[in-house]
Amino acid sequence: MMAVGLAMAAVFGFGITGWYDRKGLHRIPVETTPAKTAATA
Repeated sequence: MMAVGLAMAAVFGFGITGWYDRKGLHRIPVETTPAKTAATA
């Protein structure tokens, strides 16, 4: 039963990932403003 659950979770995860990619959605949002860097002395 553990293997069946793992297989179902993997199929679900890959299915959702493929759906996101087909729709053009981003899993990690792109940062719009660049991060401020520390000035070196």
